[in-house]
Amino acid sequence: MINSNEQEDRKAERKKQYEHSRAVSAARKHDREGELRTLHLLATEVGLLMGGKARSAAAGNAWMIVDLSANHELSFYREGDQINIAGRVNGVSYALNVSPRLAPADIVKAINRKSAAKISESEIWSARVGKRNSLPAVAGG
Repeated sequence: MINSNEQEDRKAERKKQYEHSRAVSAARKHDREGELRTLHLLATEVGLLMGGKARSAAAGNAWMIVDLSANHELSFYREGDQINIAGRVNGVSYALNVSPRLAPADIVKAINRKSAAKISESEIWSARVGKRNSLPAVAGG
């Protein structure tokens, strides 16, 4: 039979483990909230530098959307030690990963390079498909 001291020790140990797990959970939540605030600030700064507007995010929302124009939008997501940026311009999607320590102006440069490359790639593809789908010219009129 377990004596009362052992029962109290086990109960105290369970309580200690429970309190520790709650403290760890609270610390993770606090860290995540800080990361989200930083992400939202960065997305807002990038949006302003690019002449767009960040949509207001719901509290605790991990995604941040920035509308640059009617045909160009960005979404920011923090994952680990990187920020994933997904963009769509004229229906063509692109993605890039950047460090959260990168300056907003450098992120804008990276986005501009990536979106320009995707746009020109899309235009080349459209031109090739357009040539294949066009009817051959009829000789003699």
